[in-house]
Amino acid sequence: MTPEYLDSIREYHKERATAYFKKQAPKLKDVFKYDEVKFHLILFPVPQKQPIVDTFVATTTFYKG
Repeated sequence: MTPEYLDSIREYHKERATAYFKKQAPKLKDVFKYDEVKFHLILFPVPQKQPIVDTFVATTTFYKG
């Protein structure tokens, strides 16, 4: 866990989050004060990613209708 490695991980995820929110911004432009909302990205290791992804997808599919 060198400082260079940690910086590269932070930068990678920061770029992904920025791209995601740029893609979402046109869809949410009419939400009151959306441009003032601050988002925080918190990274932590997980032993198995797939069950988390599956649960998230199932939940969002349910709410989308």
